[in-house]
Amino acid sequence: MENQKSYCTKCLKEVSSEIEKCECGGNNFAFGDLQIKDGRILCKCGNDKFNRGMHMDFTNKATTTMVCTECGNVCGTEYYRDEEDMMYWH
Repeated sequence: MENQKSYCTKCLKEVSSEIEKCECGGNNFAFGDLQIKDGRILCKCGNDKFNRGMHMDFTNKATTTMVCTECGNVCGTEYYRDEEDMMYWH
């Protein structure tokens, strides 16, 4: 991924790929060769439609890969959770 960036999906701020919770409180992030336009996270080509590629569930996070329906760009989302989250498992 040439221009990989990570964005908080709550406030749309660009964040480090190592972050688990944004300063706005968000814990869901989009990553890949993406752009922000008109308050939306879009593929580098400007498309907003993606097909789900693969989903992996971990104790403290869930990761989903997404494939742009226009250009085939692969990106993804990560949702981090703590022990109070109903989806957290040991």
